[in-house]
Amino acid sequence: MVSNNSLAQKIYEILYPLLGPAMAQATLKIHSRKIGASEEALAITHLSAIAVSIGKAMSTIIGIDRANEATTLIQKIKGEK
Repeated sequence: MVSNNSLAQKIYEILYPLLGPAMAQATLKIHSRKIGASEEALAITHLSAIAVSIGKAMSTIIGIDRANEATTLIQKIKGEK
């Protein structure tokens, strides 16, 4: 487990197979900060913004198609209470 926040954990699980563990963790951390939140404070309201931010950055690394797939998966995450 990377985070106690279920949303952050789900995002990490989407990124992990595409980027590997270290890059997935760093991407989550950096883009959480870019949208004004911490990993632990991510909420449903942040999903669209973080998905777009991560998608733009990842497109140069893994290609636009795979980045768009990841963006869509992140946007579809449902929170667990």
